[in-house]
Amino acid sequence: MKSSAGDAGSRVIRKGTERRGRGSSGGSRNNGGGGSHSNNNNGRSNNDRSRGMSADRAAKGRRYRKEDGTRGAGRPAAANGSAAVRTTGIVTAFVRDVRTDKVLLLRRSNRVRTMRGKWSGVSGIIEGNEKPLNRAKTEIFEEAGISKSKIRLIRSADGIRIKSPQYRNHEWVVSAFLFEADNPPVRLNWENSDYRWVKIVEMGKYETVPDLYRVMSCLI
Repeated sequence: MKSSAGDAGSRVIRKGTERRGRGSSGGSRNNGGGGSHSNNNNGRSNNDRSRGMSADRAAKGRRYRKEDGTRGAGRPAAANGSAAVRTTGIVTAFVRDVRTDKVLLLRRSNRVRTMRGKWSGVSGIIEGNEKPLNRAKTEIFEEAGISKSKIRLIRSADGIRIKSPQYRNHEWVVSAFLFEADNPPVRLNWENSDYRWVKIVEMGKYETVPDLYRVMSCLI
């Protein structure tokens, strides 16, 4: 029993010495640092440990800060720390009647998922690695019933960015096309409920999808 009590007492004294050594590492370093360094389990002073932790944090920060703006394993982040903006590539095509110099606008039906009742050009999402021009011609035939042989490409514009009003941190990247046709008949599919041939300057009178006139302005 006496031997156990003595060991316990010595352990208490050693713990107190270690606490004092860690609490005054700066002083012990000035005095040669023998006591506190010998009692430190890691063999380092408190300041040394702090420098090591700072180095670890800096290394971790370098792992998470990449040039492409992502953090960690592919988690996108904007420069201000918010979620990165997702993009979707789409085409917007306009068909102009050479006889009247009017362009075709389509009114989106209530059967589509977004922008119901809004006026738009012919539009669609670019699928996979297909060429935007091919998608534009396909959409014109599907939505307006105008075949590829009836239209002629006049002008195009790429990389027009439009912020999506329906989804957070999302934008459309538009490839725009202007085609000409000679009084083509229009046959709508289920995606649109109405159509109009309008002068370009009259587009502002219609409730359109976002930035439709700006897209058109890139083509004229």
